[in-house]
Amino acid sequence: VSILDENQLAIVNNKTREADSWLLDTFFGRKVSFNGKDAVPLDELETSQPLAPFVSPLSQGKPITAQGDFQRKYVKAAYLKPAGAVTPDSVFDTALLVKLREAGIITTTNGMLSKQEQLRIAQIGTFNMLRKSIDNRKLLMATDILMTGKTVCVGDDYPSYLIDFGRDAALNFTPTETWEKTTAKPITDIETMND
Repeated sequence: VSILDENQLAIVNNKTREADSWLLDTFFGRKVSFNGKDAVPLDELETSQPLAPFVSPLSQGKPITAQGDFQRKYVKAAYLKPAGAVTPDSVFDTALLVKLREAGIITTTNGMLSKQEQLRIAQIGTFNMLRKSIDNRKLLMATDILMTGKTVCVGDDYPSYLIDFGRDAALNFTPTETWEKTTAKPITDIETMND
């Protein structure tokens, strides 16, 4: 059977509805690369550069005479690695077949797929599900951080870490009307939270 490699899977035409990335794009827009490091900095301050001094608005500017002091915080890097299995016994799904025909991925008209076609379709579906599971995990973490100022990373082979950004308790926001009500104004509330 000729199977697809990851590069081929990554460019498969995917017409399923994506999770909305507005929250991630708005509040966590800067993507970070860790280059094989096993610790993640919770801040981005480069301590080799000096820190600007605080002064009264009525005082003259002060020359920078010494480097600032800054304590960086790190957590152990968590690696998202969901797994899915594709076997000849679990590949055929009539509903999936209909959707793939609608998307133009397959053109079989007699309803019979070869084992190779079935495995290829199952690979594509599994790959897309795994990619979405990572996006959903990032979205859940972003929501936790936005709403509470902290998130928990824990997994089967990963110790539990509470990542707390030390947000002041006074910065919590409770809408006057909960968002499931028809009279609620979630966009206005989010703008207020952002401010």
